[in-house]
Amino acid sequence: MAVTTGTQKRANTSFGNGSAERVAVSPTEDIPGVVERLRTTFDTGVTRPYEWRRRQLEGAPGSPRRT
Repeated sequence: MAVTTGTQKRANTSFGNGSAERVAVSPTEDIPGVVERLRTTFDTGVTRPYEWRRRQLEGAPGSPRRT
């Protein structure tokens, strides 16, 4: 089942463990523009380096601790 909220829809997604989650679904016609915007941003080099992201994830709650 999908519910429209603005330009996005929300769909119920079931997982094998019996839980369900509502996720945003983009209209098909919006996808090329979103991809182009993301590629443009990535090409500017403003994305974070791998090591930065790794340190961020290691500090996140529930992340496995390396010994």
